[in-house]
Amino acid sequence: MGLNIEDPVQEFRDSAFHWRKDWDGLWHGVDDTPGLPPGHWTTAVQLLSQDLDAGLLTDVVDLRGSSWHIFISPSGQALIELHVIRDSKETGFVSNDELLEADCTENEAIYWAAETVHGDLTGYHHILWPEIDGRLFEPSVRDGQPCWADRAGKDTRVFPIGHLDAATSTNAG
Repeated sequence: MGLNIEDPVQEFRDSAFHWRKDWDGLWHGVDDTPGLPPGHWTTAVQLLSQDLDAGLLTDVVDLRGSSWHIFISPSGQALIELHVIRDSKETGFVSNDELLEADCTENEAIYWAAETVHGDLTGYHHILWPEIDGRLFEPSVRDGQPCWADRAGKDTRVFPIGHLDAATSTNAG
């Protein structure tokens, strides 16, 4: 019998510390995981949640009822996932393909989380996000700070990750 492609990921999840946060909820450990996830990861998820909630996904995907999951293995690798409710069941929606060192800087966690969400939405789900004024923005690092920048470089605006609401207020003007 062949090995299911999900088996290595599930094995990672099963061996890792696991925290969950419902969209409007608080972080809590799952399956006897104590305490809260590391602060730099909760900050990264908080900033991505703010960007996902900025109105640029309106009528594309409903994130109410979704949940964030952070997994950190005993060997120090991290995996993040965003689950949504489909057909009354929770299912994975966004997940990283490559593990990152859990003990990274806050800016690395923010950039990596943004890259994960952006990559899955644009590459796997074919959702152009964040699309601002007809341009696809992508995670970038400018002056050491994680941000959203025009992938083609024609739009000079840069939005700090966690502040895409500035783009929607710009669009409204």
